[in-house]
Amino acid sequence: MKTPDMITKETSKLLDAAVAIGTESAIESGNLGFFARSLTQCTLPHSKPADDAVTYGKRNGKLSLTVQPGDYLDKSDRPVSYGVPYGSIPRLLLCWISTEASRTKSRELLLGHSLSEFMASIDLTPSWGRRGTAKSLTDQMERLFNCTIRLTYEDNEKRAVTRLDVAKSYCLFFHKQPDQGGLWQSTLTLTEDFFEEIIKHPVPLDLRALRSLKKSPLAIDIYCWLTYRMSYLKGATPVTWAQLHGQFGADYGRLRDFKGKFGVALRKVQTVYPAVNLQVTDVGLTLLPSKTHVPARGKTLSNK
Repeated sequence: MKTPDMITKETSKLLDAAVAIGTESAIESGNLGFFARSLTQCTLPHSKPADDAVTYGKRNGKLSLTVQPGDYLDKSDRPVSYGVPYGSIPRLLLCWISTEASRTKSRELLLGHSLSEFMASIDLTPSWGRRGTAKSLTDQMERLFNCTIRLTYEDNEKRAVTRLDVAKSYCLFFHKQPDQGGLWQSTLTLTEDFFEEIIKHPVPLDLRALRSLKKSPLAIDIYCWLTYRMSYLKGATPVTWAQLHGQFGADYGRLRDFKGKFGVALRKVQTVYPAVNLQVTDVGLTLLPSKTHVPARGKTLSNK
């Protein structure tokens, strides 16, 4: 359970981010980031699934997402599942990957010489131990880099499937101590399909907003979704609670439980994105044309 001090600290970080964003744009401050468009419409689980060794699925209208965990052989040659990626860390990883690929225009990404170096790049404070951030990060990297992701669009006339596996290959030289470096850098090579999705359909984000929301995967999802929707919204668009529950609520059984969690996360997003224009009703949300959080020119990123 969160203590009042923790809540105050999180709220303070949100307010600090809001002031910084209002003072200087993402581009001017060097905080321009990107996210893959398809993964703003169907999202990964927020918490660990009851059985994370089996395929995870979520439906958003005509679009559905399945995530099949990868596996490996243990020392006894028995297959062991990496598990499905979940929580905030895979979302931070996907943002870093999308931003770095957009910056370098390359499928081959360098993750750095040490775990601490890479953790700093995604705003994680290194800690070691069974429940430390270092172990959580490496676990979620293995889950994300080894899973099979499929997006399926279905209507009465067609069925279209897109495979969006993140990693073609990867090599991690991270040591047991986060600060310990090595002679070689850890690397990640993206699949061609995922790289093309990033390059052709990037959703520009403000990294300060993302970092301030990192304790809530639901808030991250709402922020990415609203940023994308407001980039093309032309008129008032109603979205029912049932539709929102289908898109974001796989971790919440009852609709009324989801509505409460969604409301809390939405208020966090509105703190860092106050220009978002929407109405909360008994039926759901009504999205109204809003100023985009990152200007259209933010869709390009120079290789500095």
